[in-house]
Amino acid sequence: MTFLEARIPTGVRRGTSGGPTALRRKVYTESGGLVQQVFLRSAPIQRYRFDFGNKLLEDAEAVRDFFYVVMFGAPGGGGYEGFRARDWNDYELKQTNSRLVFITGSTWQIHRVYTAGPAEYLRRVKKTEAGTEVIYRTRAAVVTVATATVDEDTGIATISGHVGGDTYTCEAFFDVPVTFVSDDALASVALDGNVEQILQSLGEIELEELP
Repeated sequence: MTFLEARIPTGVRRGTSGGPTALRRKVYTESGGLVQQVFLRSAPIQRYRFDFGNKLLEDAEAVRDFFYVVMFGAPGGGGYEGFRARDWNDYELKQTNSRLVFITGSTWQIHRVYTAGPAEYLRRVKKTEAGTEVIYRTRAAVVTVATATVDEDTGIATISGHVGGDTYTCEAFFDVPVTFVSDDALASVALDGNVEQILQSLGEIELEELP
C-alpha cells in the first residue's frame, strides 16, 4: 500500500493524549505476592486519543478529511497505509538524545535515545521533517557537521567521508507514522452559545503507530 506523506494538521492535536504503550503480562506468585513481568512486545507502539476536549469545527473537519482520504482516496482505489502525526511531547532530535546506527555501506539509521541511569533504549526514527536534519560527526572527540543526505521517508542517512571510529548524532524534527485504529470516525456536536461556534468531540477516534 501507499503511505500518505502528509502530516495531520497541528490544531487537531489540541486536547489529545498519547504516547508509548507496552504490552506485558504480570504473573503474581501466591506465596509472597511478588510480581513477575513477561514482556510480550519488543518495541513500544505510540497511540493517540482525541477524547480530551472539544475541537473547533475546522480542526474536526481536518480529521474528517484525513479519514476519507486515508480510508478511501489512494490512487487506484482503496486506502493509504498511513500518514504522519506530530507528537508534540516528543518530536525533536538533539545531539544529546540521538544516535545513528550503522546499516551497510554508507547508510545509517537515525534513532531517538532514551536513557535511565546506565541503561538506554534506542527508538528508530522513521519519518524526519525535510530540511530540519543536521548530521554531526564525532571524530577523535572533535564534533563537526558531516556531509550527509537524509531520506525523510525512512530516517536513513547516507554519510560521506566515514572513517573507522567515527560516531554520529542528529538534530531534526520527526513525525510518527500512524493510521486510524477504528473503521469509524464518529463525532458529537455541541454549540457554544450560538450556531456560529460549533464544537465537536472526537472521542471515538484513535491513532496507532505503524510498525
